[in-house]
Formats: sequence, structure tokens, C-alpha cells
Amino acid sequence: MNKLCPCCLKEVTSDKIKNKTEQYEVKGQKITIMARVKTCPECGEELWDDKLDSENLLKAYNSYRSKNKLLLPDEIKSIRQKYGLTQSSFAKILGLGEKTITRYENGSLQDEGQNNLILMVERADNFIVLWEKNKHLLQRPEIDKTEKIVASLLQTNIKKSLISIHLDIPKKRTPIINLVNDSFSLCYPGDSCHPNALQH
Repeated sequence: MNKLCPCCLKEVTSDKIKNKTEQYEVKGQKITIMARVKTCPECGEELWDDKLDSENLLKAYNSYRSKNKLLLPDEIKSIRQKYGLTQSSFAKILGLGEKTITRYENGSLQDEGQNNLILMVERADNFIVLWEKNKHLLQRPEIDKTEKIVASLLQTNIKKSLISIHLDIPKKRTPIINLVNDSFSLCYPGDSCHPNALQH
């Protein structure tokens, strides 16, 4: 698509892109990025481009996030998807506005308090506290689906914790970990243990 260059007043195809250092102010902090800008192929004047401007702003936001240890949009999305929830439902469980998670995953910059809330619920045992409080806001099929996911995550965490405990136990009293039908228990020498137990 042709654009009128405001400098040379010629209609040009604005497909020439250059990289340049730009500085943005994000929440009072100076953030420097390598931005991509379109220029006039005739005179070199910079030309406005909505798409590149949005990309550059997101790059500045992500640089700010990294500098201030905030979650990136993809990390927020990953935490939400971990529980099989839609953006709207995840926001409801967290007690946020219905469109909040959508905005964050699309690149809007989150506040530190909201960032910390999302970071905390990455752990299933933290998530379940808010889940029990707010799950009534969701429809039954989604509740059932997420509760199965959370139960599986909690079981996995328990197994990891038991293995960690086992590794810290003195070798002279090394236990056997019984794994039967996805359940488990510790069994010490001299106890009556399941014949299919795994020795660690």
C-alpha cells in the first residue's frame, strides 16, 4: 500500500524497515530497545506504522517485565492453561475483571500485585485455596475438568515430596516406596511391604 511521505511528499511503498535504538518510559523507568521502524525509500524519513509501533511497545513492556521480574504474557498463558481454564474463568477464580487475563496475555502490562497473585497460583496447593472460594462462578463441566487436573497435579507434587524426603533419610533406614494404582506409601525394612514395591 502506498503512503505519502510527509517529508518529500512522494507516494512511496513503505516496505523499507530499519532498526534503531529507541527509549520508552514505562511506569517511570527508562527502557531502551532496538526498535523496528519503516522509512521512506526516497528520503529516509520515518513513516508511522501501527503494527510495528505495537510490536515495539510490547518489546519495551517485555524488557520492563524482565527487569522487574514480572511474568511475560506467554508465562501467564502457560499458568492458566495448566489448569485447563479459559481466560475469563481464570480471571474469575483470581477475583480479577473478566477481561484482565485476556489483556495480559495480549501484552498489556500487569501491576506487581496482580503479577504476584498469578505467580502464586502457579503452585497447585496455592491455586486450590482460591479455587474452593470461587469455583461456584463457573459452569459444572469446567469445574469437573479443572478439579481432575488439580487432583493430578497435587498427586504429582506429593510423589515428588516423598521422593525428596526419601533422599534425605539416612541410608541405614532406607525405605521402600510402594506404588500401587497411582497411590503410594513408605515402607521400612522389617515392615510388611507390597511385593511390587520399588527400592530407591
